Amino acid sequence: MPTLAVKYIFIVVALVLNVHCAQRNDLIVATTTLGELIGFRVNYGSDRAQLYYGRADVFLGVPYVKPPIGPLRFAVREFKIIISFLLKI
Repeated sequence: MPTLAVKYIFIVVALVLNVHCAQRNDLIVATTTLGELIGFRVNYGSDRAQLYYGRADVFLGVPYVKPPIGPLRFAVREFKIIISFLLKI
Protein backbone atom coordinates (compact mmCIF):
# COMPACT_ATOMS: atom_id res chain seq x y z
CA MET A 1 0.00 0.00 0.00
CA PRO A 2 1.49 3.36 -1.03
CA THR A 3 2.44 5.76 1.68
CA LEU A 4 0.92 9.20 2.01
CA ALA A 5 4.05 10.85 0.57
CA VAL A 6 3.90 8.68 -2.56
CA LYS A 7 0.24 9.63 -3.04
CA TYR A 8 1.07 13.33 -2.75
CA ILE A 9 3.93 13.02 -5.23
CA PHE A 10 1.65 11.22 -7.69
CA ILE A 11 -1.01 13.94 -7.36
CA VAL A 12 1.54 16.73 -7.86
CA VAL A 13 3.01 15.06 -10.96
CA ALA A 14 -0.47 14.49 -12.40
CA LEU A 15 -1.40 18.14 -11.83
CA VAL A 16 1.82 19.42 -13.40
CA LEU A 17 1.28 17.24 -16.49
CA ASN A 18 -2.33 18.38 -16.71
CA VAL A 19 -1.34 22.04 -16.59
CA HIS A 20 1.41 21.47 -19.17
CA CYS A 21 -1.01 19.80 -21.57
CA ALA A 22 -3.65 22.48 -21.00
CA GLN A 23 -1.18 25.22 -21.96
CA ARG A 24 -0.27 23.70 -25.33
CA ASN A 25 -1.15 26.09 -28.10
CA ASP A 26 -0.34 23.66 -30.91
CA LEU A 27 -3.53 21.63 -30.49
CA ILE A 28 -5.53 21.13 -33.66
CA VAL A 29 -9.05 19.89 -34.30
CA ALA A 30 -9.87 17.64 -37.25
CA THR A 31 -13.54 17.46 -38.19
CA THR A 32 -14.65 14.22 -39.83
CA THR A 33 -18.05 12.89 -40.84
CA LEU A 34 -18.03 10.81 -37.64
CA GLY A 35 -17.06 13.57 -35.22
CA GLU A 36 -14.13 15.70 -34.16
CA LEU A 37 -10.64 14.64 -33.09
CA ILE A 38 -8.14 16.72 -31.14
CA GLY A 39 -4.49 16.21 -31.94
CA PHE A 40 -1.29 18.18 -31.85
CA ARG A 41 1.32 19.41 -34.29
CA VAL A 42 4.95 18.33 -33.93
CA ASN A 43 8.10 19.47 -35.68
CA TYR A 44 10.76 16.80 -36.10
CA GLY A 45 13.31 19.18 -37.60
CA SER A 46 14.75 19.41 -41.09
CA ASP A 47 17.53 16.81 -40.96
CA ARG A 48 16.70 14.48 -43.87
CA ALA A 49 19.20 11.92 -42.56
CA GLN A 50 16.78 11.14 -39.71
CA LEU A 51 13.92 8.68 -40.00
CA TYR A 52 11.33 11.41 -39.34
CA TYR A 53 11.71 15.03 -40.39
CA GLY A 54 9.39 17.93 -41.08
CA ARG A 55 6.10 18.75 -39.43
CA ALA A 56 3.25 16.36 -38.72
CA ASP A 57 -0.24 16.42 -37.24
CA VAL A 58 -0.60 13.63 -34.67
CA PHE A 59 -3.89 12.15 -33.45
CA LEU A 60 -3.61 9.50 -30.74
CA GLY A 61 -6.26 7.09 -29.47
CA VAL A 62 -8.52 7.11 -32.52
CA PRO A 63 -11.13 4.36 -31.94
CA TYR A 64 -11.41 2.50 -35.25
CA VAL A 65 -13.31 -0.54 -33.98
CA LYS A 66 -15.46 -1.49 -31.01
CA PRO A 67 -13.47 -2.90 -28.07
CA PRO A 68 -13.26 -6.74 -28.10
CA ILE A 69 -15.18 -7.47 -24.91
CA GLY A 70 -17.97 -9.93 -24.25
CA PRO A 71 -19.34 -11.58 -27.39
CA LEU A 72 -16.95 -9.53 -29.57
CA ARG A 73 -13.90 -11.19 -27.98
CA PHE A 74 -13.20 -13.67 -30.79
CA ALA A 75 -15.53 -12.27 -33.45
CA VAL A 76 -14.64 -10.23 -36.50
CA ARG A 77 -14.11 -6.63 -35.42
CA GLU A 78 -17.03 -4.25 -35.83
CA PHE A 79 -16.23 -0.73 -36.95
CA LYS A 80 -17.45 2.12 -34.81
CA ILE A 81 -20.42 3.80 -36.44
CA ILE A 82 -20.53 7.11 -34.59
CA ILE A 83 -17.93 9.09 -32.73
CA SER A 84 -20.33 11.32 -30.82
CA PHE A 85 -17.84 12.89 -28.47
CA LEU A 86 -14.79 15.09 -28.74
CA LEU A 87 -11.62 13.10 -28.13
CA LYS A 88 -9.19 15.02 -25.94
CA ILE A 89 -5.64 13.86 -26.39
